[in-house]
Amino acid sequence: MLGEGRWIEVFASRRGRDVRERELVLRARGIESLRASSRRLERLLVDVSDAEEALAELASYERENADWPPTDSIPAGRAGAWEGAGVFGVLLLATHLLDQTAAFGIEWKRLGASHAAAVLGGEPWRALTSLFLHADTLHILSNLVFGVLFGVLATRPLGGGLGWAAILVAATLGNLTNAWIEPAEHVSIGASTAVFAAVGLLGGTEWRRRHLGRQRTLRRIAPLVIALLLYAIYGVPLEPGRVDVMAHTTGLFWGLVLGGVLGGPLGGRLGSPRGQRASAILALVSIGLAWTFALTLGT
Repeated sequence: MLGEGRWIEVFASRRGRDVRERELVLRARGIESLRASSRRLERLLVDVSDAEEALAELASYERENADWPPTDSIPAGRAGAWEGAGVFGVLLLATHLLDQTAAFGIEWKRLGASHAAAVLGGEPWRALTSLFLHADTLHILSNLVFGVLFGVLATRPLGGGLGWAAILVAATLGNLTNAWIEPAEHVSIGASTAVFAAVGLLGGTEWRRRHLGRQRTLRRIAPLVIALLLYAIYGVPLEPGRVDVMAHTTGLFWGLVLGGVLGGPLGGRLGSPRGQRASAILALVSIGLAWTFALTLGT
């Protein structure tokens, strides 16, 4: 221990965390330091002989972290979330009407449902088309309400084009995974996979944002915990029935994965106006192609 009077302050803050971070920076460089409290301030002291080197190291640390979190990480409240919800609702209702009226003499459920054997046997587009098919009015209304609610919440940080496209991708991957897990005779329809993909996307995006912001551990994991609680409340029925729990689970999983990916700098870059338009167009084209394949190549 160095003698009294040979210590000099090189940093001070009301946040003890900031002081501890800089203490670790100096320790990594082999510079001995001491923390002290004074007038509600946390102070970092070093030996006077190390002061010049310590100040240089701390200045370098400040420069390296001046732009952290990255400026291209996702901002809050991007446009297009409600517009995307409107398109989502129109597509669900239109497909339900076509199915219920057997429009054009087509058996929409037979050609578009996610039949596990068919999905894995050469008709993967069913993983997408099945999202727009529903058993009855109650089924579609519940998915419409919760889909819009969680969809808007999940897509506001990402933007409408990118966000709703991400929900579509996560839900399709969820249905593909579900077909791989379930028995060959398993059949799944409904947008609930997309609903839980939105829940996962929301949780994953917010987790990544807080992680990049170096927030406290509890605050970082809170979005993941909330996503899991929503899944437990709405995705797992108290009594077994027609609810496809595995589809909810796989939708949530892929939503979390995509949220974690898009919640960082990549989402910032893809979320440009051009990226939003491209994402929206690709999503709509994918839906159109999936139904084209279903109606022309389906069995």
